[in-house]
Amino acid sequence: MQGDTLETLLKDYRALLDILQREGPAGDVGDASLDYLVRTTQSAIALLGDAQTSHTALTPKLRDELVEIYDQLTRPRIGLYDYFVCRDDVSERKQANAALDTIKDDLKRVYTTL
Repeated sequence: MQGDTLETLLKDYRALLDILQREGPAGDVGDASLDYLVRTTQSAIALLGDAQTSHTALTPKLRDELVEIYDQLTRPRIGLYDYFVCRDDVSERKQANAALDTIKDDLKRVYTTL
C-alpha cells in the first residue's frame, strides 16, 4: 500500500503542476498565490521523486513532510481549493475543472488515510 500511496501522490502532483502551469492564475488565485501553489507542488514532486529513486518507504518523517506540504497547499484564500480553471464557455469550464476536481478529491482521500 505504501508504494501505491506514494505513486498515487506523485501522479496527482504531476497532473496538478501541469494544470497550474498550463492554466495560470484563476479563480480567487492571483499571480503570487499561483507561484506559491506551483512552488509547493514542485516541492511535493521533488520529495516524492527522491523517495521513489531511493526506494524509501512511507516513513513517519516522510509522512509528516507530505502532510505539511498538503496543509500548505490547502491554506485558505491562497490554497488549492480556491483555485479553479476559468473559461467563458460553461461546458469547457466544467470539463477543465473536472480533472482538477478529481485531483483535489484524490489528494484529500489519500491524505485522510495517511
